[in-house]
Amino acid sequence: MKKGQVTLFIILGIVILVLITFLFFIRSESLSSLLKSISERAKVVPPEFKPQADLIKSCLYETSKDAVNLLGMQGGYINVKQPFVNYFGLKVTYLNYNSDNKVPDIGIMEKELENYIKDNARNCLINLSDVRIVKSGDIGVGADVLNDRVGFNINWPVDVEKDGFKFQLNNFKFDVPIRVGELVSIVNKIVDRQISDRNTLCLSCIVDDGIKSNLYIQIYSYNEDLIFVINDPKSVVDDRQYKFIFASRFGLS
Repeated sequence: MKKGQVTLFIILGIVILVLITFLFFIRSESLSSLLKSISERAKVVPPEFKPQADLIKSCLYETSKDAVNLLGMQGGYINVKQPFVNYFGLKVTYLNYNSDNKVPDIGIMEKELENYIKDNARNCLINLSDVRIVKSGDIGVGADVLNDRVGFNINWPVDVEKDGFKFQLNNFKFDVPIRVGELVSIVNKIVDRQISDRNTLCLSCIVDDGIKSNLYIQIYSYNEDLIFVINDPKSVVDDRQYKFIFASRFGLS
């Protein structure tokens, strides 16, 4: 065999190898795209189960709103264990208690919200109609308290059956448009200012804090305490402004 022919065969071999590699890559990419497409389609709720999926999501949204509202009305806690004052039927937490800053951090508030939803989510299955609930699994809740909203990611497998067809409802995501993170940062400023100067309540400072964040802050004397009510005109849900209420034992040694 001549040297030129050997070279030609080598070149052809390289070309064939490149073509095979390219075809394998194309097939792999096509297979990956196909699997991704199937996975995406699997997430789509069939029409016969969509009313139930919408009802569960709507109920979980209402439950989440209730949790966020209660969190604000009680000073950042739902299960109040900190020192608190009974204020018109509310357990309002002392966030300044004898010069001790008890403002909960974001992680604590997120855990409070998550536990509330876990404790109440199964009520969302009571009014389901036209389907049989085969089983419902463990409820996983992720709450994300941000400056401009509270995000919820609820992973809750609910197996339902209708006319012999079965489907698993899962993954409910939504935002509650309430500025909890923004309000908590203002509360921290107010409490830290009180702790640094226990003999003076800087009303002008509080007014300035409210103006900068578009908040309306009210202060009430209640027995030996002060009650702060922060109204947020930018967080309106169901035609109601969001309120964050906390108590302060101000000026005590």
